[in-house]
Amino acid sequence: MSDLTKNHQYRNQLLRRMPADDLALLEPHMQRCDLPLRMMLVTPNIPIEAVYFIEQGIGSVVASTASGQEAEVGFIGFEGMTGYSLVMGDDRAPHAC
Repeated sequence: MSDLTKNHQYRNQLLRRMPADDLALLEPHMQRCDLPLRMMLVTPNIPIEAVYFIEQGIGSVVASTASGQEAEVGFIGFEGMTGYSLVMGDDRAPHAC
């Protein structure tokens, strides 16, 4: 399978555009999964255990105030991933997803 064909098996745009060598490093650690509606993927201030490259649907990024009020501050779709704090060198995020 050519590198171009291999990348096109993914709907997620980060994975589709990733250099083949980088993708080859990730693939042994990846598995496809169906996510139930409203599943918490990232819990605020708790170490991130998994990253999700969403291929269908969207994930909400939710910020909370000290008093417990919540607001959607963003979303993640097929163009991104959860756990981007890891890319920035932090093992936790200040928000829920």
